Amino acid sequence: MGCHWLNYGDRINPWRKYGESNGFTMFKESYETYGLFVGKRKATPEESDAYDLAWEQIEKEIGDVAENSKNPDISPAEAIELDTIWKKMAAYMIGPLDMAKEFDNFSCQDFWEGADGKTYFCKEGYGSLVAHYGRNLPVELATPAHHIDYQGPGVKVETPKGTIRGKAVIITASTGVLAADKIKFTPTLPIKKQESFQYISMGTQNNIALQFSKDFFGLGPSRYVDYVSEDGSRVDGILSNIGGTNLSFMYSGGDLGRELEIAGIKAGVDFGLNELSNIYGSDVKKYFIKGNMTRWGEHPWTLGAYASAKPGYYHMRAELRKSVADKVFFAGEATHPTQWATCGGGLLSGIDAAKNVAKSFGKK
Repeated sequence: MGCHWLNYGDRINPWRKYGESNGFTMFKESYETYGLFVGKRKATPEESDAYDLAWEQIEKEIGDVAENSKNPDISPAEAIELDTIWKKMAAYMIGPLDMAKEFDNFSCQDFWEGADGKTYFCKEGYGSLVAHYGRNLPVELATPAHHIDYQGPGVKVETPKGTIRGKAVIITASTGVLAADKIKFTPTLPIKKQESFQYISMGTQNNIALQFSKDFFGLGPSRYVDYVSEDGSRVDGILSNIGGTNLSFMYSGGDLGRELEIAGIKAGVDFGLNELSNIYGSDVKKYFIKGNMTRWGEHPWTLGAYASAKPGYYHMRAELRKSVADKVFFAGEATHPTQWATCGGGLLSGIDAAKNVAKSFGKK
């Protein structure tokens, strides 16, 4: 129920090539059939075109700020007027659903530095793909690190199952976990490093999973449905009939996503069902089998979905990547300069960190 988009799968995401080389079914995101609703009615072709244009305009305006402004690190909300329902809709998709933050809570420069490309899916599930990649690694589960001592020679990592000793450590914990001081460091980490945990902060993006007995969307496998109320005050995004399984995700991000994850799984599932009923009618509930919802902000080992720079703090991504004392190294999606918020970025950042550790040992 977490990662399912193979972002930039046509260009730089390493998981697509790995999946294709190991017998997984990889397929490209499709908009051949697509649902767009305004209130209870289907959007007209002209409205669909207006929405597409609004999305392009907003991305262009963010790019203009990032590349040409004297202050490229402001939030999009400071630079862009959301004067149509289509701009409001596109802003919600780009903000809460893509960046996991409201339109006023992330940096134009950080957004613009992100990679671009086509999205792919893995029919067997992204988790199955990652598990296959790491199937022969000696991974120890349920062993949370709570103290890292890097004074003196080497590093000691304390866990409930004992102390692990080594020459160096690579930390992949989220900035949410690190900002919450879930891991203590001796000596204390430099102030700038600690600030990077706060400013490359976690956002909220959750999936409300709804299993149905029938594909009432009628669009085919893994197709999107977007919805906006008549006044633009409510926006929803849905991935319907995932892989032809009648399982659908309703996306929930930003402030609303945070409210729902605090309220709990039942509240999230009820919200998803009610929203779909508003679009497709009350018969939707007849086909409902069961539901669930991610709550990444409440999970103790994530404390959020994925990270982005707060306005004014784009430079802190580079600070987050820096090692400390040449033996405490950092990796994970938040540290990747262009593939943040992705599983691909997490993998590549880990590979880069491992290479840097080897260099610190004098190895090539």
